[in-house]
Amino acid sequence: MFQSQSERSDQQQVPKVLRYEEQELITEPAPTNHTDFQADDQYMVFPREAAELNRHLIACIGKAAGKPFAPAVLIPQIKKILQDNAALSNIAQRPGINELIVRECENTGTALLTEDEVDTWWPES
Repeated sequence: MFQSQSERSDQQQVPKVLRYEEQELITEPAPTNHTDFQADDQYMVFPREAAELNRHLIACIGKAAGKPFAPAVLIPQIKKILQDNAALSNIAQRPGINELIVRECENTGTALLTEDEVDTWWPES
């Protein structure tokens, strides 16, 4: 099929990545992993909120890393962060968040914790 001069010049001015090209739809379901929220969770929370909590916890633990060993000061801060994020207490990522806290504290030398201990710091749902 022939294109008019104006159609050719329009397509040449628009970068190829911005041009509309009809594509076939993919009908396969997207792969899932442990970071996807679960439909049976009491709170429908997306992984983005859990990731934000992780960043907040890492920052808190990182600040304590440059100070003298004082788990008695750090632990209430971590507990407060978990209390402030009570809506995340029933998500599938909770065990991973507990593991992150234990690992970060161990790696930075700020506290020696267990995942079971950290799990008790979450607010009751």
